[in-house]
Formats: sequence, structure tokens, C-alpha cells
Amino acid sequence: GETQDESLVTYATRLDRTLSHLDWNRPATDVHDTIRGLQPWPQAASLLDGRRVLLRRSTLGAPPDPADGSPGEVRRADERGIEVATAAGTVRLLELQVEGRAPVDAQAFQRGYHVTPGDRFLPIPGRTP
Repeated sequence: GETQDESLVTYATRLDRTLSHLDWNRPATDVHDTIRGLQPWPQAASLLDGRRVLLRRSTLGAPPDPADGSPGEVRRADERGIEVATAAGTVRLLELQVEGRAPVDAQAFQRGYHVTPGDRFLPIPGRTP
């Protein structure tokens, strides 16, 4: 095999639970990539009604629109998922999990936790920069 050029080696930072704290003040592509990148651990997380919610699967939602609302705000909650505003565009949450409970699809989550437009996902305190 080929030898590696030691001068080009980079080290990834060790994954830590505080990395899971999702920042809705980022563009939708960043938020979606973070949710995907933190699977299967430590999993992206946010607060909803004081509960720590793990965000397990998502897709990009509507393209950026100034009327999308403030970052973290639920814009739509329907059979297609829970669409949440970011700094630019929206992310559609497809699978969520309240800590200590089983993962569920977005429709079951909406029924169980009565998620409606205007609700807000909040950052978890203690996020490291």
C-alpha cells in the first residue's frame, strides 16, 4: 500500500454530547447536515416545551423565504413532517425521539406532543462554540 504523507494528516475532534446541541441560527443545509452527521451518536438535540428532543431524520424543507419565521419556529406540521425555520430556509423533521422514549415518525410525534405552527425548538443551554 501507499504510505501516508504525515504532514497532511488531520484529526477530527472527539464527538461529545454537547456537539449535539442544534443551532437553528444556521442555514437549513447546515442544520440538516448536522442532523445527518450526528447519527447514530450523539444525535442532534433541541428543546421543545422543556423536553430534550433528539432529531433523528430530516430533509430540506422549503427554499429560503423571508416569511419563514424566526430560527427554531415550527412553520408547518402535517403528514409530510414538522417544518422548522432556520436562518435560511426550513428543515423538515421526519423522525424524532423524546429522550427516554422510542423514536417515532413526525406524524406520531405531532399527535403525542400537539406540535403546531408557532411552537419553537430552542437551543439547549451549555452549547460549546
